[in-house]
Amino acid sequence: MKMPKALTGLLTKAANAMALSITGVSLTDLRLGAFMAGGPTHSGQMVTVDTAIQLDTVWACVRLLSETIASLPLKLYLRETENTSSVARSHPLFSILYDRPNADMTGIEFWGCMVACLLTWGNAFAQVVKRGDGTIIALNPLRPDRMSVRRDPNTGELIYTYAW
Repeated sequence: MKMPKALTGLLTKAANAMALSITGVSLTDLRLGAFMAGGPTHSGQMVTVDTAIQLDTVWACVRLLSETIASLPLKLYLRETENTSSVARSHPLFSILYDRPNADMTGIEFWGCMVACLLTWGNAFAQVVKRGDGTIIALNPLRPDRMSVRRDPNTGELIYTYAW
């Protein structure tokens, strides 16, 4: 049995609208292949983060930008009045954000890693490690290509799932 053309068109439009609302890319968009994980270029070669970062020029640009941005001072401020604020060195997050986000990295290494992820994958994620009382004790960088983010249809909250 063959489906009527009008019904096929309606189903295609519905699926396309659903894909567009969920991913931001329609099913008929030619950029969908690149959106999913790289795709062929005009030359026919596949370009992904892993293949691009192997090029000396790409690596040099990512390294220069990430190390430069990471070396900028990152301060945590406490608002005292409406017009004044001071550096909150005694705040529990100050040492985590500024000095040592985790046991393996300095602040500059961590922020350099986060900026490099932003430049190559377009996003950056960190695992927030907490003690039993809820105090944040570490930030561990996560690979953005292993993270999936979706919105809970009932509550509207973002749900982050990491594939180890």
